Amino acid sequence: MDFIEEMLNDEEVVGKYRSIDETNHTPSSHGMRHILGVVDLAERIGKIFGFSDREVLILKTIEVLHDIGQVGGVR
Repeated sequence: MDFIEEMLNDEEVVGKYRSIDETNHTPSSHGMRHILGVVDLAERIGKIFGFSDREVLILKTIEVLHDIGQVGGVR
């Protein structure tokens, strides 16, 4: 299991994104479904552009955290 998988399986992280799902006016627009989609997209983009494994990991990490300000409905 890599760092991203660990983060996406961490109960605290998952709980934060579930709170986004629960408080957002558009369900799942910034919750786990969205995060999993952008992480997948980040990995594909990184591979297309020839990023190293480390660079792909950094890009995926950024994507996991890119909507963290949405927690609790705060932007």
